[in-house]
Amino acid sequence: MLRSPAEATRLDLAVPGKRETYDRRVLERLGVSVAGHEVLNIHRIGIDAPPELVWDELQHWSPDGGYWPGGIVRGQWEGEGLEHGSIRLLGLSFLPLFRLDLVRRQETPPPTDPDRARYVLYRCSGGYPIGVFSIYVRARIVAEGEVEPTQMFFMVSFDFFGRKHWLGTRAVRPLWESIHDRVTSQVLNRFKAHCQEARAPRGGA
Repeated sequence: MLRSPAEATRLDLAVPGKRETYDRRVLERLGVSVAGHEVLNIHRIGIDAPPELVWDELQHWSPDGGYWPGGIVRGQWEGEGLEHGSIRLLGLSFLPLFRLDLVRRQETPPPTDPDRARYVLYRCSGGYPIGVFSIYVRARIVAEGEVEPTQMFFMVSFDFFGRKHWLGTRAVRPLWESIHDRVTSQVLNRFKAHCQEARAPRGGA
């Protein structure tokens, strides 16, 4: 929290028209509408490693892997399929932040998918965020100026406590964003370094 991340990752959706563009992109790529949610928070980072390697490393994501603050926030899952679980403060069962239930997982890109996208999409409930969460990994789009071969997106979209136009949003949202954005950027930067280190022995680079 005290150190700035090496690379800024949050997309600025306050630019006129940008929120609408990403509302449409999320609907096209994930098949879920986020247009009605007050919060749409997306972070992106480019990784100098193949999408297949990044996705494989993501499947072995560990809260103790050195890039996730597992001592503060920890996921506890039911079974081995990572289909249902809860995110808990300090890992304590009596301090749940919210619940995750899998909506869709795409591990193998369809042959017609030019993005070579792999992703998980979860529904968030039972806590402060009532909405959706997704991690999306795809190949770069050169026309958009992307350099690294893999682009990884970390998205959450929701209404605080499921309430539309809740008066408390103005007070809570800035604090939530300041914490969430700093932690997410640090996590993605560390995960990027991890993937690029893992690339060397596999790719011979």
